[in-house]
Amino acid sequence: MIGALVIFLAMMSGVATAGSLRDTLNQLVTFGGLPAPNSPALEGIATLERVAAASADRPPTATTPGFLYRFNPELGTPQRIDVALGPVFAEPAETVGARTIDASLTYLYSDFTNLGGESLADALGGLNFDPEADTLLRVDVKKFTLVSNTLLLSSTYGLTDRWDVNVLLPLIFTHMELKATSLLDVGLVGEFTEQVDTSQDKFGPGDVLVRTKYRLPDYASFKFASLLSVRLPTGNEDNFQGLGDVVVTPQLVVARNIGLHDVHLNCGVDVNATNLEASRVRYAAGAGLYLTSALSALVDVIGTSSLSTVSFTEQLGTQSVSGTVARTNIVDVYAGFKTALPKNLLLNLGALVPVTNDGLRAAVVPVAGVQATF
Repeated sequence: MIGALVIFLAMMSGVATAGSLRDTLNQLVTFGGLPAPNSPALEGIATLERVAAASADRPPTATTPGFLYRFNPELGTPQRIDVALGPVFAEPAETVGARTIDASLTYLYSDFTNLGGESLADALGGLNFDPEADTLLRVDVKKFTLVSNTLLLSSTYGLTDRWDVNVLLPLIFTHMELKATSLLDVGLVGEFTEQVDTSQDKFGPGDVLVRTKYRLPDYASFKFASLLSVRLPTGNEDNFQGLGDVVVTPQLVVARNIGLHDVHLNCGVDVNATNLEASRVRYAAGAGLYLTSALSALVDVIGTSSLSTVSFTEQLGTQSVSGTVARTNIVDVYAGFKTALPKNLLLNLGALVPVTNDGLRAAVVPVAGVQATF
C-alpha cells in the first residue's frame, strides 16, 4: 500500500494549489493533495488551524455609548451628567434610551506573533514527528506571518428606556505569508518535497452578533442589566474569520458609580449550540476614571475560559483526522482613553495587551473607534 502511495505522490507532488488559508496550511502535510501517512502531523496541523479560527473570537464592543443621562423634571428632557465615559469592550448597565440610535465603528489591528507561547514559525516547525514511524515528515518554516485588520460595525436601537437591541458586524481583512518546505521521508523508498511560498489576502464578514439588553432595577447603589447575545456563523472559518458555530451568551452586568468614577463587572457563559464541549465562560471587569467632563481613562480585564478540552474530527483530503484542543484561558487588558466631541460623538484610543499565552496571540492590539448617538 505504501508503494502505491509513493508512486501517486511522485506523480502528483506540487500540483496542489492554495484556495483558503486553511488549504494553504494543509499543503504542509499533503503531497499532491494526498495526506502524508503520518497521523501526528495531520492532527498537529488540524489543531493549529482550529486555534487560528478561534482567534476570530475578538472581544465585542459595548452596545451603548459612554454618555450618561438623567431625566430633568424641570426641563422635561433627559440631561447629560458628568461621570466617567463608558467602557469600550466591557458592557455598561446603561441603555441608549427609547427611540435612540447609537452607532459605532471600531478598528483593531492584530499581528499574530505567537501560538501558545511559541513563535508561529516554531509552532509550525514543531510538526516534525515520531522518528520511530515508518514515515517521517519534517517542516522547515522560513516565514509565517498572519495579520488581521478588523472593523467592528455596531448599531443599537432603544425600544424603550430600559430595552435595547443591537447588531454587530465584523469586517475582517486577513493577510498571511508562508514560506516553507515539507520533506516526506518514506523509509527506504525515498524522499518527497512540497514547496509552499505564498502571500494571500482574504476579506469578508466575521460572525454577526445579535444582542439585546434590558436594564434591571437598581439595588443598594448598584446598577444591573441582563444581556443576551446570539453569535451567527457568517464568517469564513477556513480563512480564520469565524468560529463556524452558533453561540448563545447570557450575561449579567453590574456597575456602580463611585463619585464621578465608574466600576463594572460582566459575567456570562458562551453556550456553543453547535458543540457544547466548546462552551466558554466570558467575563470582564474594570473601571472608568473621570479626568474631565470630556475625557476619561479606561482600564478593563477581558477574558474567556474554556470549560473542557474540545474533541474534533474532520476530513483532510482522503483521510479522517481526529484530535483535541486543550483548555485555554484568553485574557487581555484594555487600557485607553475616551473623549467626548461635539455633536454627541465619542472617540476612543487604546490597546489590548495579552495577559496569557494561550491561543493565537499578538504582542499588542491597537484599538481606535468612534461612536455617535442620534
